[in-house]
Amino acid sequence: MPLPLPPWLDGALTPWGWLSAAAVLAAAEILLPGAWMMWLAAAALMTALVTVLLGLAWEWQLAAFALFAVLSVLASRRYARAPIRTANPTLNRRAEQMVGRTATVTQAIVHGAGRVQLGDSSWAARGPDAPEGAKVRIVSVDGSLLRVLPLDAAPEGAAALSPGVPGGLPGQAPPR
Repeated sequence: MPLPLPPWLDGALTPWGWLSAAAVLAAAEILLPGAWMMWLAAAALMTALVTVLLGLAWEWQLAAFALFAVLSVLASRRYARAPIRTANPTLNRRAEQMVGRTATVTQAIVHGAGRVQLGDSSWAARGPDAPEGAKVRIVSVDGSLLRVLPLDAAPEGAAALSPGVPGGLPGQAPPR
């Protein structure tokens, strides 16, 4: 014999109630993205479907929702942990993309400090003294500061100091 439905839930535990809950949870995911509400919205949607197909009592509807919520969140963990594979491992790490590239000194490096031009940007640089116009190789990046070595002094494998950067792995094309 089913238990009586609490008065505050009267009319809410119907397929339309579950569809409404799914819509509210989906809207919450859009407004407050965090990738958790969408899985609960999916659980509410599945509960609505099962309620229509099987005509579940309210206790079983809540149990179905709880089960679907746990299963959908567990299923989402598979997607959350899956790394995104890319041919360019430094795609979102722009600073690391500069390591190994050649720059031109625009303000002489004196007492270890100066400026270099890389592409269309001027960067603060630290390294051995170098005259204006000299070519230098970027060996590391610290925030917006480039660590450089004169091109003739930079070992060919200088970029290998940071594995996974263009020009630093065997068989990769040299940096532009």
